[in-house]
Amino acid sequence: MVDVLTFLRDEHPEVYERTRYEVVEISSALAERQRLQAERAGFTVDLVKPGVKRVSSPAAEPSSSPSSGSTTDRAQVRISNVDFFDWAGSSKESCYFIALEVFDNFAHDMIRYNLETLEPMQAVVTIDNTGDFSLLYEPVTDPVIRRYLGYRRLVSGTGGGNSGHPAAAAAAAPFSSSHLPVSATPPINPLLLSSPLLRKIYTSLPFAPNLSTPEFIPTKQILFLEKLREALPYHRLLVSDFDSLPDAVEGRNGPVVQTSLIMTSPPRKLSSDFFSPHRPPTTTDSTSRAASRNHRRSPPPDLIGVRGFKHRHVGVYDHADFLTRFGSQDELKGTTTKDGDNVMLSMYKNVKFMF
Repeated sequence: MVDVLTFLRDEHPEVYERTRYEVVEISSALAERQRLQAERAGFTVDLVKPGVKRVSSPAAEPSSSPSSGSTTDRAQVRISNVDFFDWAGSSKESCYFIALEVFDNFAHDMIRYNLETLEPMQAVVTIDNTGDFSLLYEPVTDPVIRRYLGYRRLVSGTGGGNSGHPAAAAAAAPFSSSHLPVSATPPINPLLLSSPLLRKIYTSLPFAPNLSTPEFIPTKQILFLEKLREALPYHRLLVSDFDSLPDAVEGRNGPVVQTSLIMTSPPRKLSSDFFSPHRPPTTTDSTSRAASRNHRRSPPPDLIGVRGFKHRHVGVYDHADFLTRFGSQDELKGTTTKDGDNVMLSMYKNVKFMF
């Protein structure tokens, strides 16, 4: 935040004058830290907490804006101390929304596919009367899972509708490596995927599984994008996150689970955390659909119409590609060592930008 505003103030004052930076932060402690950092850098701040009187810098008092005819804030920075999913939004104008290392902590749902019918099955966790956990699989009924599968089917060209059930589309247009991108097909061997007969023979073999390997789908990400679409309809999204992680759980897009243990005998679990890789090549089109909406008026120039929807241009870049494309040579020289190695270009090989 401070670096962005400082750069605009020093290098592009005309842009800085019309720029307002908003931070959406659920943690009260981190929201207060952001406020202090911004004020120390000389920016006026408006800190908004639900049910609490605003905390504003002296120069950030409300003033009437002749251009809009409404009351606006002079503060360059607005910090909304609220859960993003409860955030009301702040602008219907064109803007940039920056999400750095956000998607990797979003919850995912696990699905597996019936090997004979290709019907997706959602995983549910049950707890028995002794406290043990078990995984069960049932036909997809969760509305967010259905919507994610619907977005993915829409962009892959296997049919419309909102059922979120690709098996119906498969009956009319069988899955095959030539028909769909890999990311839109079940995680099944391509040979089995292309032949119902082979799948039937395979599942009849002794000890053969009847479900595919797991696929972890970014359902919370879909909710995030749908919320962003409603709150800031003319946004442009900049995302940076890990697209691969070591020691991940088995399955497509499997997470890494970290568990803290108390070293007693036996060890007791203290807490767990997880990180899920965000793989833009597998989610770009679905992201584009979820973040877009129908517009009755003329859309901004970065939207194009596809099948009655507005489809956003979304580019995917390696870490080095992004910095080379959007950074200046002078800025890149600042991260070059004496032996000629540029650490910002040679490191972070498992990071992708989506913009």
